[in-house]
Amino acid sequence: MSAPKPRVAPSQSLSGGGLEAAVSAGTQIDFALVALLEAGGADQFVDIEDIAVAAFRLAPHHFCWRKYPQYPSAEATRLALRDVEQRHGELLVRGPGGRTRRFNAEGLRRAVEARAALTQPPAARGREALRRPATRDLSRMEGHPAVTKWRSSGIEAVNRYDLADLLMCSPSAEPGVFKDRLNSATAAAAQWGRDDLGRFLSECIAHLIQIQENSGQR
Repeated sequence: MSAPKPRVAPSQSLSGGGLEAAVSAGTQIDFALVALLEAGGADQFVDIEDIAVAAFRLAPHHFCWRKYPQYPSAEATRLALRDVEQRHGELLVRGPGGRTRRFNAEGLRRAVEARAALTQPPAARGREALRRPATRDLSRMEGHPAVTKWRSSGIEAVNRYDLADLLMCSPSAEPGVFKDRLNSATAAAAQWGRDDLGRFLSECIAHLIQIQENSGQR
């Protein structure tokens, strides 16, 4: 017997009055989950382009074209959904051809929780912030040896093993994997006001080839 699905309350939709406050509190992954929820992913497969439109309505700065920010980006949405799958396990079900998504029971539960968190009053969000996975991960990064090396000796001291451990990926991963994770972490650091960490991550992006060529002393 399959697990019962959480009830979805339409009155909690972010596309109404809760949007302005929520945009300042959520991460790209939060909005990707909520966008799929609002596009109908609780009950049916939804095309990524439809998810992109819903995501753009919720957080246009996260899901727009780089050169034409007035348009929703299906690519940004696809990458955010991929991050959901890579970081949080099996929450989504892919449709034929990989062009559609819907929730499984656990994914639907997570999406409902994300929407509820985004619609909390600002004071309540502040109390919950330290318990959010995004802020816990930023705190982990701030105390990581790679950041400590950078603070004391500059970006030249950071090697590919340091960066891979920080980003929780293989040292031999493709540059695109490093870049995607760095971009996501940089956005989260900016979202939560972690300016020092944001500067470190930005330098890592600018010197990514150099870091990957630096194997350090193993």
